[in-house]
Amino acid sequence: MTKTSKISLVLSLCITIIGTTVNCTPNKSTSTNKVNTVKTSKTESQGISQILTQIKKQIISWFKKIVEWLKNIIESFFANNKTTKQPTESLIQEITDPTILQNKETFENFIKTLNTNVVAKFTADWCPACKLMLPAEKELAEKFKQNIKLIKIDIEKAQALTQSYGISGIPIYIYFKEGTEINRKIGGSHKTTFEREIIKTFNINATK
Repeated sequence: MTKTSKISLVLSLCITIIGTTVNCTPNKSTSTNKVNTVKTSKTESQGISQILTQIKKQIISWFKKIVEWLKNIIESFFANNKTTKQPTESLIQEITDPTILQNKETFENFIKTLNTNVVAKFTADWCPACKLMLPAEKELAEKFKQNIKLIKIDIEKAQALTQSYGISGIPIYIYFKEGTEINRKIGGSHKTTFEREIIKTFNINATK
């Protein structure tokens, strides 16, 4: 082997060793990029987490507002219904005073003090037919409030008065004008029939 060949071989070996050494040395740029990538991923994850937390808080806030809004609507609805029902209920007066229900004289004297036409319903809590008439009574009491007064008497609390009027079945409606009986109808009836009876008995005009 010539001197030149030996030098070439040594140079080749050096280049190979240097190349291997270079390849085995960690790439600082690559490691740095990996670290930066991890840091970026963590930052992005934290950012997304914060956004999701804000969205969750906003949704909860909206939900609370919706619940409060619905609550106000429901309360307003029932308040309005209560307000509209109370006057109608008060138009039907239940007579419970024993001094009024004592006999026909005390009862009719009381009716005179009302200064209007009166429809007296004799009823009882255990009477199914009496209860069926309640919707029609409330509606007509409201419709004819300028012309009549509807009152009700529980026969269990006014047995003597019930007997004095010869009542044997309920419901029975006794029509009074100036404290005097002018008509009576026994049993329940359709609202239209009941309305016609009121108009005919007291000679009043139907109002729509």
